[in-house]
This record gives sequence, C-alpha cells and structure tokens, in this order.
Amino acid sequence: MSDPSILVSSGQRQFTREHAVRQDYLRDGSLVRRFIDVFWLEYQPASARHLGQLYLGEVDWCDLYIGPFGIDYGVGSEAVLSPTEQEFERATAVGVYRPTFGNGGDDGVRHPKMRAWVRGTAFQIVDKGVDFVLSEFSLSVGTRAKSVRAPMTYEIPRKVVTEAVVSAVAHRDRTSNSNAQVIFCSDRLEVWNPSRLPPPLDSQRQRAGHGSMPVNQLIAESLYLTDCIERLETGMLDMISRCTNAGLLEPNLSDSGHFVTTAWRTTMVKIRCNERPVSDANVSMLLPNGTWKRSTTNEASEAILEAESGSVPLDVFVDAKGFNAHVEQGWVSAVHPLSPKLQSMDGGAAIFTGLTGELPGVNGLFRLTRGTQGQIHLAVANVSINDGQPQPVRRSLGEELHLMDSDGRELAMHIVDVVGRSAIVEYRASRHQGSPWPESLGTKALRLLADSPKSKADLSRSLGQEEVSCQLNKVVRQLLAEGMIKYTVSDKPRSCLQKYRVTAKGMDAVATLNQGSIEP
Repeated sequence: MSDPSILVSSGQRQFTREHAVRQDYLRDGSLVRRFIDVFWLEYQPASARHLGQLYLGEVDWCDLYIGPFGIDYGVGSEAVLSPTEQEFERATAVGVYRPTFGNGGDDGVRHPKMRAWVRGTAFQIVDKGVDFVLSEFSLSVGTRAKSVRAPMTYEIPRKVVTEAVVSAVAHRDRTSNSNAQVIFCSDRLEVWNPSRLPPPLDSQRQRAGHGSMPVNQLIAESLYLTDCIERLETGMLDMISRCTNAGLLEPNLSDSGHFVTTAWRTTMVKIRCNERPVSDANVSMLLPNGTWKRSTTNEASEAILEAESGSVPLDVFVDAKGFNAHVEQGWVSAVHPLSPKLQSMDGGAAIFTGLTGELPGVNGLFRLTRGTQGQIHLAVANVSINDGQPQPVRRSLGEELHLMDSDGRELAMHIVDVVGRSAIVEYRASRHQGSPWPESLGTKALRLLADSPKSKADLSRSLGQEEVSCQLNKVVRQLLAEGMIKYTVSDKPRSCLQKYRVTAKGMDAVATLNQGSIEP
C-alpha cells in the first residue's frame, strides 16, 4: 500500500516565504517524512512536459490538496483561469479533499477575480441550489389590487427552501464522499445532507431554540456575516412557522446516517367546464383515516389541498352550484394529476359527510343509510318525498326524487354516489322545471349494453376512457346486483372472454329512460 500523498499549491508568488516554511516543516518532520508523500514542484527533475500539465496530473493522483489563497489572482486573463484556480477546479472534479485557507482580512484589496472566486463558491452553491429548486415548483401570481407589484407565491415558501439548502451547505460533513442531494417528489421536497447532528442535538431538540453548533465553523461564519443564518439556531423554528402560515404541514427532520429535511408540498386539483375555469367549486378529499381535507377553487380554477403522501389512494368529491357532481375514487396524486371536467346544469351538487346533510331550497335534514344489497334508504325530516311516499324511501343511484317541504318549496334530487360514509347528490328547483339531468355513468353503460354485449374494456373505450376506472367497475357490480345486466360466460365470472348483456329488466329500464321518466 502506497503512502498517502499531499499536494500543496505553490502557484502564487506572494506566498514564497510561507511556502519555504511549509517545506521545512514537512521535509524535516520525521513523522510526516516517514508516512506521507508530499509533492514539491521545485524538486521535480527536468521534463519536457509543461509545468501546468505536470501539476494538474499530480492533482489527479493526490489524496489531499491544500490551497492557500491570497490577494493576487495569478497569471490569467478574462477567458483563462489562473493555475491556482485550475488546480482547485481539477481537485473538485476528481473528488479530492481540498481544504483552502484565505490570507488577508481586507476583502477590498483582493484582485477582483480572486475576490469573486473566494467569496463566490459557497454563496453560489446556495443561490444556484435555491433557484434550481424553486424553478421546479408552481408559482402563483396574484393581482395588483393592493400594490403596483403583483405578489408571487411559491407552493413552498422561498425562505423555507433557502434554509434547507443553507443548512445542507453549512452542516455538511466534508470528510464524507457523499454529496448533498435535493430530491423532488410529487408531495414533498427532501434535502439530504451527509452529516449527523452533533450531540446532544436530535431531531426533536432541533425544533427548539439552541446555540449554534455548526459542523463547518468557517463556512457558518461566512454565512452568518451575509445574514444567511443566525447565531442562535432558529432556522428550523422559522421553517415550521412559515410552512404553517402558508397552510402546509410542518417540515420533518430525520437523522439516520444522513440528515434529511423534508418540506411538504401541496396537492392540486384543477376543475374545468368546457375548457373554462370553474371558481368557488368545493373540493373535498377523504383520507384513509376518515378525516377530510377541504378547499375551494380560486380564479385560476385551482384547489390546493394538503396530502402527507402522494402514494396513498384518496377519494375526491367535487361539488359546485350550477354544475354537476364529480367523484374520483382511489386517486393517487403521484401517478397523475386530477382535472375533473364538470357540466353546467340547473341547480348544483352537494356532499353529505357522515351520510347526513342539507340542500339549499328545502328546509330539512337528509339522512341516508345503505342496505345489505347496496340499496340506499333516504329519510328527510319535515319533507315529503315523491308525493308522500313512506319514509325511509328505497332508491338506487341516479334515481330522481321529488321533494316538498312544509313551506311548499319543491326540489328535485338524485344520489350520484356513496363512498364509505359519504354521499354526493345533485339537485335542481323541480323535476318539472329546467333541463334534464346529465346522464350518470350507470345510464350510459346500460344504454351501450342495450345495443350489444360488451366487455369492461369495450365499455371503457365507448365512454371515452383510456382505461377501466374504479367508478366503472362499481357501476357494473351495481347493475349486476340489481339484475339489470348479466354475464355472457355465467359459469366463469373472471373469464378473459367475459362480456355483459342487458336482461329483460334492464331493457324495461332502458325503455323507460327513452320515455324520459326516470334514470337508473
């Protein structure tokens, strides 16, 4: 095994005396001379190689590059780097550990190129890192209602991103061969730092105010002098405060070999109607634990919701006055964006969470229950259903109901879908007024199957869908349970040749539909 090799830059003439002192120390020290091989350009034999090429070649093979940087830049022009900067860039490129030492406290007397080089490295890393991260985020531009300048807001606040990047630069373990990494996910931003928290700090204590304990004292001091960080480590508290004020989840910290800062992004749903934006639409997201996240679309037709993971299937409900309802089951935001297209209609849509709710236009509390066969039972206090039909009324999805409250106000409604303990309904002023309901998915599927037997894939293509959706699967199961359709291969329900045909009961329903009375 060869001895470790050290290369000390000697390209700057202002360090002639210091360089001679280093030579004496490293050459005369018995311990250093015995175990470490130091490259000295002055003691190399004559060679036909250019000195610059000789020196750069040694940089590739050394284990440690030491760079003393002073006031003078050295030989170089606007287009050509000095030998010292070429050495440093080569050491950076090949991954050689390269401690540098600046000489001279007055930055104003340095050569402009040396000043830009010495000062720019750490700060350029921060600036370029922050700009790169923000370029990948959504940017919202407001109006000039309060100022001549339109406010601009990133989905994760700029100062939160800056703090995460600055922390990775200031606290990185320079003895590690790993690099700091920025990882983009659909639901979060992760900044990986190859370092560990110094004792006694941990991920929990990091969330409280504490004294500064940077891994790199010199870099941290430079960042402090330029107001990038504080001496009292409040950066994490500032990140938490800014994320909370922006309506985001609190950032996470983890320390398991790498120190990882996680800032959560938002989940966006965009609503359209005939390619036009729809504002003030209610978007509700049902999480797997039964809790809700709610938002309303803005003027750009965007609803921003918080989601802790983009890989968890979510149920999304959309309702708006003057538009039909939309339900998206099992949506995974990491797989594809969600952009429901609504249809204009008289009335609107509403969501009943917990299977209870109210509708504008009638005075009564709606209560829904589900039977063992999937049938839906509806009861409304102080409201007559279908001219006094006994309650609870048993109905299927999409079947129209006529309501009249004690004040004589009328309303027509039908149930679009029931997901768990949540239902979405559509309503309008009366069954005798306005335009007909937009056809439900069940109605469209039944009409298509009345023409000829079809598989689920055939149905999906006929409906204009790219693939068989969860909603179509649910509609097919419901039509089978109600006896509207049946299998063509009855003894093998999972057959790859399986198709569906309409039964006599289903044909009667289609005939009724054509007469314009009810909808299944």
